[in-house]
Amino acid sequence: MPGANGSIAAMNVQNAAADGYTLLGTVTSDLILAPLIIPTAKYKPQAFQPVGLLGSGDLVLLSSPAHDFKSADQLIEYVKSSGKELSIGNWGTGSLTHVAGADFAVRGGIKLLQVPYKGAAPIIPDLGSGQIDLGFAPMGGSLVGLVKAGIVKPVAIAADKRNPLLPDVPTINESKYVKDFTYAARSAIFAPPGTPEAVIARLNKAMNVYIVSAEGRARQAAIGASPLEPLSVKQMNELFQAESATMTRAANATKP
Repeated sequence: MPGANGSIAAMNVQNAAADGYTLLGTVTSDLILAPLIIPTAKYKPQAFQPVGLLGSGDLVLLSSPAHDFKSADQLIEYVKSSGKELSIGNWGTGSLTHVAGADFAVRGGIKLLQVPYKGAAPIIPDLGSGQIDLGFAPMGGSLVGLVKAGIVKPVAIAADKRNPLLPDVPTINESKYVKDFTYAARSAIFAPPGTPEAVIARLNKAMNVYIVSAEGRARQAAIGASPLEPLSVKQMNELFQAESATMTRAANATKP
């Protein structure tokens, strides 16, 4: 159920029967960010019940082939010295990539022109053709192939350490201008508010069995996601609470 950065789906699940048969599959950060930025997103993220993770990928800052930035510092210094306002695509107002791009610009002391798209799919083609200059995208198998083919160029990774799939690409944290910059796209399952603990526990157990199964591992490898390990309901809640605090701070800091 697409629309409004996932908030339409979230509002429908919010009003669904709390019996474990209607669930929300979303990117955790988008669930958190939409009510902070989109006026029509009428729900409280903390009301949903986190069940388990399905995937996780660090965000990579990409550029069109027209540029040759080898690091976040080179990009920042280019913008500062040239006075040019580069464009940066995101997969919708209030999305993870919108906030990550705005946060990077604020902390790097530069201006970037935000270009919102209706979803992630159109961004890579427009980057490859030079219609936009920059964009964040989650690390994944298809992205690595596009990088190696020269269709898009990696600038830096929003993670604590370099990714083995792109070992020569520095992290944004290696920059002298921007520190402690980590953003990841985590896909997860949530249950409606008020879902009984026993139902959440049963769903969590089933998800944990799946993610370590041969099928689950194969899916994670196919999309280039980091291998997942089982998380208890308590651990899922702690992860969601921590991300909520991080995303809220970033969203508030990047508001005009």
